[in-house]
Amino acid sequence: MAREIRYIRMRLSRILMYQIALEVSTYTVLGFTAATAILLGQNMVRRLDALTAIGLTNDDLHTIISALVLTLAPYALPIALLFGCLLTMRRMGSDGETLVMQASGMGVGSFLLPITVIGLLTSLVSGYLMISVEHNARLQILDVIKQIAMRGGRLEPGQIRGINYRQIYVEERNRLGELKGVMIIDHSRRSGLIEIFAEYGRVFFDDSTHFLHFELKNGDIHFPKAGGRHDMDSRLSFDDFDYSFDISEIIGRDFSATRPRQMSLSQLTDFQERIQAGKDLGDLHERDPIEYSIERQRRFAFSTASLIFAVLSVALGRYSIRGGRASGIALCIAIAGGYYLAFMLSVSLAQNRILPPSISLWLPNIVYAGLALSLIFKNEKSAP
Repeated sequence: MAREIRYIRMRLSRILMYQIALEVSTYTVLGFTAATAILLGQNMVRRLDALTAIGLTNDDLHTIISALVLTLAPYALPIALLFGCLLTMRRMGSDGETLVMQASGMGVGSFLLPITVIGLLTSLVSGYLMISVEHNARLQILDVIKQIAMRGGRLEPGQIRGINYRQIYVEERNRLGELKGVMIIDHSRRSGLIEIFAEYGRVFFDDSTHFLHFELKNGDIHFPKAGGRHDMDSRLSFDDFDYSFDISEIIGRDFSATRPRQMSLSQLTDFQERIQAGKDLGDLHERDPIEYSIERQRRFAFSTASLIFAVLSVALGRYSIRGGRASGIALCIAIAGGYYLAFMLSVSLAQNRILPPSISLWLPNIVYAGLALSLIFKNEKSAP
């Protein structure tokens, strides 16, 4: 009889763990879709107008969105898992299922095992994306932007295009970037308006400096005077003139070339050693070796956030808090927000040499893991 009871209890426990895992997975998928859409929307809104101005096509847009999803996924996954775990735990608590399971002799392991397995799998996926995929996706976005710029910023003949406080008009343009009948009106200078006219020219993008260059021939530069008196305008004629301006604002800081977030782990180690050895850095943008150490630690430390969030959600979800799913959403926002703020603080501590990156960037994980374990121990100790 006792053996049959144990068998029934074990079978019931397996069924309940399967149902918990299924519900957590469902909520996690929904949370991941929502979090990714929000993050993607924020990134696209910030860059879409500027990218469209320099010639974004539908194919370019699809490529950029696909790459952005890969860069955002490692950050959305921990939030999504936390969302799924807390909503499941709070729903079970508000419906009385947690109390029934405890009364049936099912301890914290019935919750902890399936959620921890999902957390571990999510951490592995997040780690793979951060270590092996994210930097390549960032490079892919940069390559697309370079291709757009090299096409001449979609300088369609007969149309005026606005790029970084400049209006550019070309009468003719071929696929090689060769131009005919060029007019550039520059509003970016505090000293006043500049008007440039040229019979011929060529446009190209320098990816080492992020400057868009117009090599102009046979033209004039006008410096209009205030008040609209054209007889007072200054004029400078030229045979050859290189007019260029920075479009790094369009590219964005995160997608500038040779930054730590666009490097593989082996490249991070190599560049860090080159800096410390005083070797030639070429076009390397970041010259502080601490930044490469921070980036290495960030990828590993942040990858474990999903597992820690999973354990913490079990610890918090078993406490009686009114509100059901609503309280789970509020807890998710508070925990995720606190973790990201703590992570930013840990990066600042490393950048200011207060703590080494190998310690500083793991502090949020240590604090959250310690909190989760202490709550679980306290809950089990006080459970009837």
